[in-house]
Amino acid sequence: MSENTVLSFLCLLPWCLGALAFLGGGVLLTRLLLRGQRAKSENEWQAAQGNMAAEVAALLPQVQPWRAEALADLYTFRNLRWSVFGRHARARGLIAASKSDQQSIWAAFSLRGRRVYRRPVTFEGKAHARTTAQTFDFESDASNQVAIRVDSRPLGSLQADGRLLDPSGEPIGQIANAEKGTPTRPVTLHGRVVAHMGAYSGGVFSFRGVPRSPAVEIVAPDVTPEERDWLLALALWRIINRAGGQISNDGI
Repeated sequence: MSENTVLSFLCLLPWCLGALAFLGGGVLLTRLLLRGQRAKSENEWQAAQGNMAAEVAALLPQVQPWRAEALADLYTFRNLRWSVFGRHARARGLIAASKSDQQSIWAAFSLRGRRVYRRPVTFEGKAHARTTAQTFDFESDASNQVAIRVDSRPLGSLQADGRLLDPSGEPIGQIANAEKGTPTRPVTLHGRVVAHMGAYSGGVFSFRGVPRSPAVEIVAPDVTPEERDWLLALALWRIINRAGGQISNDGI
């Protein structure tokens, strides 16, 4: 091999290495993007469930002991942290009476899912929430159905039109859709109105001194434990779903 050939090869070597690195980086980026778009496998979801439980357990020391009156006090999320990979997102945070009230943090939650837009659900995936008294698991799908479990047992599901179904799929109630000019949403269970859900109070601002209706106002005189579970689950889901809608590519 002549000296000129060797010199030419040495001159071209950095360009060749750069081209290979660029090509390899492109292949890796493509694989990562495809991975970020595909649905999780069952094994991945099981791992995610464990991670969510661990995240919520780490937040639980900040949560106040549950009291019955806390049901009326669930308004907003705060200390929300998230990360995004493609269309998949993860988030964790606290559910409180307001952003400024340190003594009224009533639950912690974590979520994993594929972000969606302009739909009743803001993510297709799963969320785990805990008060000091109970655990709640939510799974939302492409049909806008939200399956709910309380303390690891099926409670039922919330449909896109507001119908509430029991674990066997039979209708047992309804939460009225929000209407313009209507401050509350009646919740019907087993043929009677048991409560009114107040307007959601967002997770960005808190307005001191502005009167507001309770997050959940029970109007039935003898609400059963099952009905209380439904009301708390609906209140928690409303806030978690809203938190999912706050996730962006910018992070916090």
